[in-house]
Amino acid sequence: MSRFNQEIGRSQGQITKMELQKKRKDRINIHLEGEYAFSCHIDMIFEYKLDRGVALSPTEVKALVEADDLKMAYLYGLKIALTRSISIAGCRRKLLQLEFDEISVTAAIEQLLENNYLDDLRYAQNYYEMKQHIYGRYRIQQDLMRNGVDKSIVVQVVSEMADDDLELEEALHLVKRRYSQKDLCLDQKTYAKIYGFMGRRGYSASVIRQVMDQLRSQNKEEAPELGI
Repeated sequence: MSRFNQEIGRSQGQITKMELQKKRKDRINIHLEGEYAFSCHIDMIFEYKLDRGVALSPTEVKALVEADDLKMAYLYGLKIALTRSISIAGCRRKLLQLEFDEISVTAAIEQLLENNYLDDLRYAQNYYEMKQHIYGRYRIQQDLMRNGVDKSIVVQVVSEMADDDLELEEALHLVKRRYSQKDLCLDQKTYAKIYGFMGRRGYSASVIRQVMDQLRSQNKEEAPELGI
């Protein structure tokens, strides 16, 4: 059923009235033979040459409602794609949540892809660039696949963008920001706590060990100044 026409009224007859909706100025209510029939985006009036006196058959009404639903699914999808970085699967999920039917959503997604408003490779690259300062590559990889990005794209992006030195630097900075100097005494309890924290952030065991080694080294260098 159409997202904007949950209940279709009269299904055939001559258009006797066309009026702007009060709450949505981009939509028109169409009346056939004096009775409400359906609503459509204002552009549909021009695209399908709708006017008072034009007769519509049940088949034409059905086609108009379906075309309107597709148009609105595309416009909503466009708004989503322009206001946030989102995957193809994420955009599809949003449109389905807005109660657009599967056929309209699929067609809208195809149009968005064709017009380059959706691109999972670009999305994955942007996501990696943004998240590499707070997560390790494994967490980012899992998040991308959970967001519906194909594994082959995720593997490509991670292999191209992952930087071992930068990841270690970001991991060390993250731990120092999370824990005070006093907390970084690196006894067994603190070690386990930091290990768990970094593991949840998606850092590998190798990166975690390197961070621990650097923290131990720094603690030894600072110990005389701290009077330890």
